[in-house]
Amino acid sequence: MESLLIEPKTKSELQFISEFLKRMHIKTKTLSTEDKEDLGMSKIMKQADRKQKVTKQQVLSKLGRK
Repeated sequence: MESLLIEPKTKSELQFISEFLKRMHIKTKTLSTEDKEDLGMSKIMKQADRKQKVTKQQVLSKLGRK
């Protein structure tokens, strides 16, 4: 089943929507900012080109380490 992600503008909107969904017996989960960032990173990683290989040295160089 697909999911729906809603981002309310205010805390009162969040409370209203949450209460409405609770009364409709619809399961909800509140995501933190970190959770949303993790989802975005996961999406980017899935789209990454995995054909090209890089060395450990190249990675460390990009990170500014030697």
